[in-house]
Amino acid sequence: MISLAGKAALITGGSRGIGAAAVKLFAQAGADVVFNYVKAKDAALQVQQEAGKHGTRVEAFKADVGKHADNQKLVEHCLARLGRLDILVANAGVWNLEDLPIEKMTEKQW
Repeated sequence: MISLAGKAALITGGSRGIGAAAVKLFAQAGADVVFNYVKAKDAALQVQQEAGKHGTRVEAFKADVGKHADNQKLVEHCLARLGRLDILVANAGVWNLEDLPIEKMTEKQW
């Protein structure tokens, strides 16, 4: 397994599915991890507990990454708790009704 010892990671959508697996894998590889959840607090706390068994810092943070202000709070929390940000895993799903290319989306559409 690759070593991520000493790295700080932010994983969006980390309370279930691929995101939860990424949180656990990154922690197992030695990274400190902050991840977000929106509604599934119990699931997020379970992931935090399981991933934390590897001896790294793992923290769940409630934030809706579809909201700009929540994104700012999430990154600020990550920097405050981990001291820096080395890795970003943008796993939270985004679906755009108008099917615009991302570079043409407004913040509201995002």
